[in-house]
Amino acid sequence: MEFIIRKDFTQFFKKNWKLMLEIFLVIICYGFYAKNFYKDNEEIFIATLGLHILEYSTLDIVIFLFHKIVTLYIMISLFFSMLRGGIENLFLRLSMKKWFYYKELSMVGIITILKIGFYIISFFISGYKAFPKVFFYFGVDCLVTLIFGFVPILLLMIFYKNKWFVLPGILLLLGVFFKGNIPLTVVSILKNPIFILVSFFLCIGFGILNGLCIKKIYIDLFEGIEEK
Repeated sequence: MEFIIRKDFTQFFKKNWKLMLEIFLVIICYGFYAKNFYKDNEEIFIATLGLHILEYSTLDIVIFLFHKIVTLYIMISLFFSMLRGGIENLFLRLSMKKWFYYKELSMVGIITILKIGFYIISFFISGYKAFPKVFFYFGVDCLVTLIFGFVPILLLMIFYKNKWFVLPGILLLLGVFFKGNIPLTVVSILKNPIFILVSFFLCIGFGILNGLCIKKIYIDLFEGIEEK
């Protein structure tokens, strides 16, 4: 377990350190923009981290989507790193399901580290010091971020098995979110404790479901390789 997670951390940051610096630079620049645009420290803090779309201005929407895209890149990047050679030897010592769960722990760890960095930047730029509330923001933000990453991974695995199931799945998810008035931002989720609990169980549920799906995916993948 420790070897897998340490390897993931090393490879990810070694490969993406320049991109990570650029991401932090974007957040810093937007933080100073938000400081001039918003007067309230909490609003600056929220806007910089993409926790809510406050004014529905173009830049607010862009930074909100930017944070989501960063999450998606990290999760998908780590997922595809699993498909690169040599893993069949690992399965002689470790089950596929356990191995995938360790990979998910790597995703959680990397996301958490980056989020801590983002929050430190926003904290110093905004001067927002309501620490109890910051911890709530951070916790829910991590849950929402992981859900946003786990769902596309599940859809990718479904696509590999049967591409015709993906489009209905996406339409179903969009229908549930928009027609069900489900909050999509951290701030809106924090307004209702029930949604915090739902987010927690969704995060755990999608993580487990992905692990249950991965075994069949890899069996089919290796069979396809052998046939070729």
